[in-house]
Amino acid sequence: MHGVAWNLYYRLRPASQGQGYASELVRAAREWADRVDPERPVVASLLEHNVRSRAVVERAGLTLAWRGPDRGNPDPSAVRLLFADRTVAEDVVERLVGGEAGMVAPDARDEAAGPTVEP
Repeated sequence: MHGVAWNLYYRLRPASQGQGYASELVRAAREWADRVDPERPVVASLLEHNVRSRAVVERAGLTLAWRGPDRGNPDPSAVRLLFADRTVAEDVVERLVGGEAGMVAPDARDEAAGPTVEP
């Protein structure tokens, strides 16, 4: 995602999860990105089964921009989600997800995401 978008990436130890750290990290990163280069979109890439991370980025105002196979994942059923703070051009999405994107239509975002189930 070098030079194309700000990528919200974090990983917390299990003992630190559920304490608001991810939300605070995302808030601070978005503020920093807005100050440094507000023209560059802020994105978050996550696996569909990670409902807690999805909740964090949705609370931060990001919306689903793309849903598709998680290329390179040994689990062929793994689904990758790309969230963004604004509309992202299809060629940028293709760079972010590594190939043919096939953008999710805005009116199909909720339907395309499927059910949310806690593991």
